[in-house]
Amino acid sequence: MTERKRPTSFDVAQAAGVSRSAVSRAFTPGATINEKTRERVLEAAAKIGYRVNALARNLQSQDSQLVAVLASRMDSPFRSKQVKLICNALIHAGYRPLLLTAEDTTDLGTLLSSMLDYCLSGMIVTSDSPPAAIIEECAALHVPVVLINRNPDLAGGDRVQIDTIQAGKLAFDMLRNAGVQRFAALIPEDKTYSVAGRVLAFQDAAHQAGASCLLIPTASQRYADGRR
Repeated sequence: MTERKRPTSFDVAQAAGVSRSAVSRAFTPGATINEKTRERVLEAAAKIGYRVNALARNLQSQDSQLVAVLASRMDSPFRSKQVKLICNALIHAGYRPLLLTAEDTTDLGTLLSSMLDYCLSGMIVTSDSPPAAIIEECAALHVPVVLINRNPDLAGGDRVQIDTIQAGKLAFDMLRNAGVQRFAALIPEDKTYSVAGRVLAFQDAAHQAGASCLLIPTASQRYADGRR
Protein backbone atom coordinates (compact mmCIF):
# COMPACT_ATOMS: atom_id res chain seq x y z
CA MET A 1 0.00 0.00 0.00
CA THR A 2 1.37 3.38 -1.01
CA GLU A 3 1.49 5.86 1.86
CA ARG A 4 -0.54 8.99 1.11
CA LYS A 5 1.58 12.14 1.26
CA ARG A 6 0.30 14.72 3.71
CA PRO A 7 -0.55 18.04 1.95
CA THR A 8 1.79 20.92 2.74
CA SER A 9 1.42 24.69 2.80
CA PHE A 10 3.11 24.73 -0.64
CA ASP A 11 0.27 22.56 -1.97
CA VAL A 12 -2.31 24.95 -0.50
CA ALA A 13 -0.54 27.97 -2.00
CA GLN A 14 -0.50 26.32 -5.41
CA ALA A 15 -4.16 25.28 -5.19
CA ALA A 16 -5.27 28.73 -4.04
CA GLY A 17 -3.01 30.64 -6.42
CA VAL A 18 -1.35 32.62 -3.62
CA SER A 19 2.07 32.83 -1.99
CA ARG A 20 3.15 30.55 0.86
CA SER A 21 3.33 33.57 3.15
CA ALA A 22 -0.35 34.25 2.42
CA VAL A 23 -1.17 30.71 3.50
CA SER A 24 0.77 31.24 6.71
CA ARG A 25 -1.09 34.51 7.42
CA ALA A 26 -4.44 32.86 6.69
CA PHE A 27 -3.86 30.36 9.50
CA THR A 28 -2.30 32.81 11.94
CA PRO A 29 -4.85 34.46 14.27
CA GLY A 30 -4.65 38.25 14.07
CA ALA A 31 -2.43 38.29 10.99
CA THR A 32 -3.10 40.90 8.29
CA ILE A 33 -4.64 39.37 5.17
CA ASN A 34 -7.37 40.26 2.69
CA GLU A 35 -10.58 38.46 3.68
CA LYS A 36 -11.23 37.16 0.17
CA THR A 37 -7.68 35.79 0.00
CA ARG A 38 -8.14 34.16 3.40
CA GLU A 39 -11.38 32.50 2.30
CA ARG A 40 -9.71 31.23 -0.89
CA VAL A 41 -6.85 29.75 1.14
CA LEU A 42 -9.19 28.05 3.61
CA GLU A 43 -11.32 26.66 0.79
CA ALA A 44 -8.26 25.25 -0.97
CA ALA A 45 -6.94 23.78 2.29
CA ALA A 46 -10.24 22.04 3.00
CA LYS A 47 -10.39 20.68 -0.54
CA ILE A 48 -6.98 19.01 -0.44
CA GLY A 49 -7.18 17.99 3.22
CA TYR A 50 -4.49 20.30 4.59
CA ARG A 51 -4.09 20.73 8.36
CA VAL A 52 -1.69 23.10 10.07
CA ASN A 53 1.16 21.28 11.82
CA ALA A 54 0.71 23.04 15.15
CA LEU A 55 3.60 21.21 16.77
CA ALA A 56 6.08 22.31 14.10
CA ARG A 57 4.80 25.89 14.22
CA ASN A 58 4.98 26.07 17.98
CA LEU A 59 8.45 24.53 18.06
CA GLN A 60 9.64 27.30 15.78
CA SER A 61 8.30 29.86 18.22
CA GLN A 62 9.82 27.92 21.17
CA ASP A 63 6.35 27.54 22.71
CA SER A 64 4.79 24.14 22.09
CA GLN A 65 1.83 24.73 24.46
CA LEU A 66 2.49 21.15 25.58
CA VAL A 67 2.43 20.46 29.30
CA ALA A 68 3.75 17.09 30.42
CA VAL A 69 1.64 15.50 33.18
CA LEU A 70 3.40 12.64 34.94
CA ALA A 71 1.20 10.18 36.83
CA SER A 72 1.22 6.61 38.09
CA ARG A 73 -1.27 4.30 39.79
CA MET A 74 -4.02 5.34 37.39
CA ASP A 75 -6.17 2.51 38.79
CA SER A 76 -6.71 4.67 41.86
CA PRO A 77 -10.00 6.65 41.69
CA PHE A 78 -8.26 9.61 43.34
CA ARG A 79 -5.40 9.67 40.84
CA SER A 80 -7.64 9.29 37.80
CA LYS A 81 -9.88 12.13 38.96
CA GLN A 82 -6.87 14.29 39.79
CA VAL A 83 -5.40 13.78 36.33
CA LYS A 84 -8.78 14.44 34.70
CA LEU A 85 -9.16 17.77 36.51
CA ILE A 86 -5.57 18.79 35.71
CA CYS A 87 -5.99 18.00 32.02
CA ASN A 88 -9.36 19.78 31.80
CA ALA A 89 -7.87 22.89 33.43
CA LEU A 90 -4.90 22.86 31.04
CA ILE A 91 -7.15 22.53 27.98
CA HIS A 92 -9.37 25.34 29.24
CA ALA A 93 -6.27 27.53 29.61
CA GLY A 94 -5.21 26.85 26.02
CA TYR A 95 -2.57 24.18 26.65
CA ARG A 96 -2.30 20.61 25.42
CA PRO A 97 -1.69 18.03 28.17
CA LEU A 98 0.76 15.26 27.38
CA LEU A 99 0.04 12.39 29.78
CA LEU A 100 2.96 10.20 30.81
CA THR A 101 2.39 7.14 32.97
CA ALA A 102 5.41 5.75 34.79
CA GLU A 103 4.97 2.72 37.01
CA ASP A 104 8.70 1.98 36.95
CA THR A 105 10.49 4.89 38.64
CA THR A 106 13.86 3.75 37.29
CA ASP A 107 12.91 5.15 33.87
CA LEU A 108 11.54 8.40 35.28
CA GLY A 109 14.59 10.58 34.64
CA THR A 110 15.05 9.38 31.05
CA LEU A 111 11.34 9.77 30.29
CA LEU A 112 11.10 13.33 31.59
CA SER A 113 14.38 14.36 29.99
CA SER A 114 13.18 13.15 26.58
CA MET A 115 10.06 15.29 26.91
CA LEU A 116 12.18 18.43 27.14
CA ASP A 117 13.07 17.93 23.46
CA TYR A 118 9.53 19.14 22.66
CA CYS A 119 10.02 22.65 24.06
CA LEU A 120 7.52 22.01 26.85
CA SER A 121 5.54 24.93 28.20
CA GLY A 122 5.47 23.25 31.60
CA MET A 123 5.65 20.02 33.57
CA ILE A 124 3.34 18.73 36.32
CA VAL A 125 4.50 15.81 38.44
CA THR A 126 1.83 14.01 40.47
CA SER A 127 3.75 10.78 41.12
CA ASP A 128 7.31 10.03 42.21
CA SER A 129 9.84 12.80 42.69
CA PRO A 130 11.89 13.55 39.56
CA PRO A 131 15.68 13.47 39.81
CA ALA A 132 17.25 16.75 40.94
CA ALA A 133 19.09 16.94 37.60
CA ILE A 134 15.77 17.13 35.74
CA ILE A 135 14.57 20.00 37.94
CA GLU A 136 17.82 21.84 37.26
CA GLU A 137 17.53 21.20 33.52
CA CYS A 138 13.96 22.53 33.52
CA ALA A 139 15.13 25.67 35.33
CA ALA A 140 17.92 26.18 32.79
CA LEU A 141 15.41 25.83 29.92
CA HIS A 142 12.84 28.06 31.68
CA VAL A 143 10.30 25.24 31.82
CA PRO A 144 8.00 25.73 34.85
CA VAL A 145 7.62 22.64 37.04
CA VAL A 146 4.83 21.95 39.52
CA LEU A 147 5.32 19.13 42.03
CA ILE A 148 2.17 17.77 43.69
CA ASN A 149 2.71 16.16 47.10
CA ARG A 150 6.36 15.44 46.41
CA ASN A 151 9.22 15.34 48.89
CA PRO A 152 9.83 18.93 50.07
CA ASP A 153 13.54 18.18 50.44
CA LEU A 154 13.83 18.30 46.63
CA ALA A 155 14.84 21.84 45.71
CA GLY A 156 13.27 23.74 42.82
CA GLY A 157 9.83 23.90 41.22
CA ASP A 158 6.52 25.16 42.55
CA ARG A 159 4.55 22.94 44.90
CA VAL A 160 1.06 21.91 45.83
CA GLN A 161 1.42 20.12 49.16
CA ILE A 162 -1.02 18.36 51.46
CA ASP A 163 -0.59 19.03 55.18
CA THR A 164 0.35 15.46 56.06
CA ILE A 165 0.52 16.11 59.81
CA GLN A 166 -2.94 17.67 59.93
CA ALA A 167 -4.35 14.94 57.66
CA GLY A 168 -3.09 12.18 59.95
CA LYS A 169 -4.37 13.96 63.04
CA LEU A 170 -7.82 14.55 61.51
CA ALA A 171 -8.09 10.85 60.63
CA PHE A 172 -7.19 9.85 64.18
CA ASP A 173 -9.55 12.40 65.77
CA MET A 174 -12.43 11.19 63.58
CA LEU A 175 -11.95 7.57 64.64
CA ARG A 176 -11.33 8.43 68.29
CA ASN A 177 -14.47 10.58 68.44
CA ALA A 178 -16.41 7.66 66.93
CA GLY A 179 -15.38 5.52 69.90
CA VAL A 180 -12.53 3.52 68.39
CA GLN A 181 -10.18 2.09 71.02
CA ARG A 182 -7.67 0.06 68.98
CA PHE A 183 -5.82 1.68 66.09
CA ALA A 184 -3.84 0.40 63.13
CA ALA A 185 -2.63 1.83 59.83
CA LEU A 186 -1.46 0.28 56.59
CA ILE A 187 1.94 1.50 55.38
CA PRO A 188 3.04 0.47 51.86
CA GLU A 189 6.56 -0.72 51.22
CA ASP A 190 6.73 1.71 48.27
CA LYS A 191 6.60 4.67 50.63
CA THR A 192 5.83 8.11 49.23
CA TYR A 193 6.07 11.46 50.95
CA SER A 194 2.32 12.03 51.30
CA VAL A 195 1.23 8.47 52.14
CA ALA A 196 3.99 7.70 54.62
CA GLY A 197 3.64 11.19 56.06
CA ARG A 198 -0.06 10.73 56.81
CA VAL A 199 0.46 7.25 58.29
CA LEU A 200 3.24 8.36 60.62
CA ALA A 201 1.27 11.45 61.64
CA PHE A 202 -1.71 9.18 62.43
CA GLN A 203 0.49 6.97 64.58
CA ASP A 204 2.01 9.98 66.34
CA ALA A 205 -1.47 11.39 67.10
CA ALA A 206 -2.42 8.04 68.64
CA HIS A 207 0.69 7.99 70.81
CA GLN A 208 0.08 11.55 71.97
CA ALA A 209 -3.43 10.49 73.02
CA GLY A 210 -1.98 7.58 75.02
CA ALA A 211 -3.09 4.92 72.54
CA SER A 212 -1.05 2.39 70.59
CA CYS A 213 -1.14 2.16 66.81
CA LEU A 214 -0.09 -0.95 64.91
CA LEU A 215 1.59 -0.34 61.55
CA ILE A 216 0.77 -3.10 59.05
CA PRO A 217 3.07 -3.28 55.99
CA THR A 218 1.55 -3.84 52.55
CA ALA A 219 3.32 -4.67 49.30
CA SER A 220 2.07 -1.55 47.55
CA GLN A 221 -0.57 1.18 47.62
CA ARG A 222 -3.00 -0.87 45.55
CA TYR A 223 -6.43 -1.70 46.96
CA ALA A 224 -5.87 -5.44 46.50
CA ASP A 225 -2.78 -5.35 48.71
CA GLY A 226 -4.65 -3.28 51.28
CA ARG A 227 -7.49 -5.82 51.41
CA ARG A 228 -5.04 -8.69 51.90
